[in-house]
Amino acid sequence: MKNQILHRKSLPMEKVKILVVEDESIVSAEIKSRLLRLGHNEISIVATGDKAIEEVDTGTPDIVLMDIEINGKIGGVDIATAIRSRSNIPIVFLATHQELERVSLKHVS
Repeated sequence: MKNQILHRKSLPMEKVKILVVEDESIVSAEIKSRLLRLGHNEISIVATGDKAIEEVDTGTPDIVLMDIEINGKIGGVDIATAIRSRSNIPIVFLATHQELERVSLKHVS
């Protein structure tokens, strides 16, 4: 069971498709670097909500790491809501303490 993640497909860790939605290039590069060091190889990074939704529709990631306050027309919570309306892909929000105080997650199921 070494190098396996327990999730809906029971894929080996390096086969889990991870979508990172982050608009700050330095932050997204650091996230990717850490994921690679952990053994993940299938990582996609997008910087906008539109690209995230497109990636979910075409690439079918296994998990989404979502910046909660992404810049653009729609924010992270709204992007997550759109993704969840299309799929049951797990979404993990990335946020600072201050961001969590400003954002309500009540309507994301």
